[in-house]
Parts: sequence; structure tokens; C-alpha cells
Amino acid sequence: MKQEFALDHGGPKRLKVTYAWDLKNVEVFIDRKRVGSFATKADFERGAEFTLPNGSTLSVQFGPVKGAPFMKGIHLLRDGAPIPGSAADPVPKWAWAFMVACAAIPVVSLGGALPAAIAVAGVSVILSVARTSRWSAALRVGACALMMVACWGAFVLLETTIHGDRSTFF
Repeated sequence: MKQEFALDHGGPKRLKVTYAWDLKNVEVFIDRKRVGSFATKADFERGAEFTLPNGSTLSVQFGPVKGAPFMKGIHLLRDGAPIPGSAADPVPKWAWAFMVACAAIPVVSLGGALPAAIAVAGVSVILSVARTSRWSAALRVGACALMMVACWGAFVLLETTIHGDRSTFF
């Protein structure tokens, strides 16, 4: 697996982190040059600092997303400042309304794998879109709202398909 990041908001994605599904054999690249690695998941979770070619310091660690501790991701700090889109980049407070609205789907449905999958997909996309640096705040809010509506629409469609006339909504 790999994730790519821009060092600055709106800049080109010059930083790449590759890793196995079990978070082992992690490699960190800047401009296609390897600047560091982690052999084990424990090393990755402990984190380390690497010196970039321009002399700045890059801190890399796997841990909870800032502002969403129930989710995990790659924390990247360059000279102490969060890299946009990494787990160190805080989740905007307004995004919580959309994430909670999607997370409510399995609660309303009283469980089930499909409603949970819809909710997880919605929360993941909203989290990603809310923290993207390519779009303005207004565009991100609109995209998150659209994703929330799409999740609820998918849930209502699922509910009416399965239960038909006996739907709990109508």
C-alpha cells in the first residue's frame, strides 16, 4: 500500500510512504529518494525523525488521527508543522456533524453489516475530503454534505428494497 502527500497546501505530492498491509517494511520517500524506513509495526508506531535533503526534519509515526482518535493514520510533521492530509493534520470541527450523521445509520437500522458498511464508507470519505488541501472550505463542506446525503439515500434505498411496504420510514 502507499500514500502520497504534498509538503505544502496545494503543492505537488512529493512525499510517499509505502507499507505492507500489516504495517511492516515501511519506506519513506521524498522526490523518489528513500529517506527512512521502519522494519516492524512497533517501530512505525514508535516513530522516528528523518533529515530531508533540504535540511528540514520529517517526523513519521503511525497513530490516531488528530481530532478523530478512533481512526488511525500516518502522522507526518515537517519541522514540527503537520503535513496536509496526514494524520497530524487536524480534522475540521465542522466535519464532525457529517461524520456523526453517517455514523448514525447503523444505529437507526438497529445494526446490520450493510448499514455499517455504508456508514464506514461515508465517514472515511468525509474524513478524507474534509482534510484535503486542494479544495476551498466551502467546496469541502458541500462535498461532505453531498456524501452524507448519498449515504442516507443508499440506506433508505436498502431499507425500502429489503422491507418494501413494511419500511420503518414510511
